[in-house]
Amino acid sequence: MGEETKIEFCLRETYLAAIRNCDGDTSYRDAYAKVNGTIKNITEGGINSCANVVTSIQIRFGFVSKVHTTIDGTIEDMLTNGWYKIKGVRNGAVIVYEKKLLDSGEVHGHIGFYIGEGKAISNSHTWKTPEVHDHKKHRGRKIESIWWHDALNA
Repeated sequence: MGEETKIEFCLRETYLAAIRNCDGDTSYRDAYAKVNGTIKNITEGGINSCANVVTSIQIRFGFVSKVHTTIDGTIEDMLTNGWYKIKGVRNGAVIVYEKKLLDSGEVHGHIGFYIGEGKAISNSHTWKTPEVHDHKKHRGRKIESIWWHDALNA
């Protein structure tokens, strides 16, 4: 008889592929919640979907406990699940960008992933999908913190 095939799942490589492949994906646009008893699209059709993008990918790999639509909720969940701050970027690291006052008068933060070669991917409120951009800033926002999980060590 022939040798038995041994298959070993490569978490890091699959996680990085999921991040890279989300560029332009419209499936993160809509997340609904009951607000004062009324169902509302809390990501506003993709305008405010950055945390939804990040946690929708993270949950597939057991890196968070649930999908979030806020950055504060995302960070709290990441801390609970073994994520910690690091100084430099690494492929697959989560980048939290500084808060910014928007034209609407609201103050919003931003979150995304580092994908290598000086690039990050995060949700674009303009395109309403994830997009690749320079990792050092997102639409004028500077990096506030960078997060890592030891399961991603190669």
